[in-house]
Amino acid sequence: FVMKPKILKINNPKETNAAIDQFLAFVPLDSAVLKKDKTYAGFVKRELLRYVLRQENPESAIIFCNRKLEVAQLTRSLMRHGFECCSIHGDMEQDQRFESLTSFGQGTHKILIASDVAARGLDIPNVSHVINYDIPKSQDDYIHRIGRTGRAGRSGRAITLTLHEADAAMLSQHVRDVIQPFDVSGFDVPPTEAQKKEQRAARRASSSSSSTSAS
Repeated sequence: FVMKPKILKINNPKETNAAIDQFLAFVPLDSAVLKKDKTYAGFVKRELLRYVLRQENPESAIIFCNRKLEVAQLTRSLMRHGFECCSIHGDMEQDQRFESLTSFGQGTHKILIASDVAARGLDIPNVSHVINYDIPKSQDDYIHRIGRTGRAGRSGRAITLTLHEADAAMLSQHVRDVIQPFDVSGFDVPPTEAQKKEQRAARRASSSSSSTSAS
């Protein structure tokens, strides 16, 4: 028999860290619009990301994308809007990856935009936020991503963005006991090109009516 046995409890790998507050930033767009105008949908999602970043003002954040092309595009977009960020993805040379990780780890850049493959095994301390720009492909990927924050006894925040009702429902089902809605009441959905044309036509009609009345 064993004298004074010690019990080691290993968390279920499917469980998420209780120190991480999880949120879903969901702005529903009509499914027809999402299918028909992907350029507009992408613009709305980038606007939503910038809204979340301004609301949260993270000390340090990792933003996950599903594709390396998205990583590069999002990095350029955020930099154009004044956010200090760097990136890491699978096609980068080792010295480039090291430079980005060093810059992020030392706080030179507050935001690291990453793909799943490139971020596997990363151990970066003091990450305050994880943002899923794209819905993870699996529950395991979700748990791995958000596990970059809330480490070593610190708390963390994980925020997932989506415009798709089906994706929101799927994620809520996987982590329904812990995920909370992120407050997007202050987010103004940009108008579509068709809506802009209607607004311009309405302004012209109003201006014409005012001119006629004045004369």
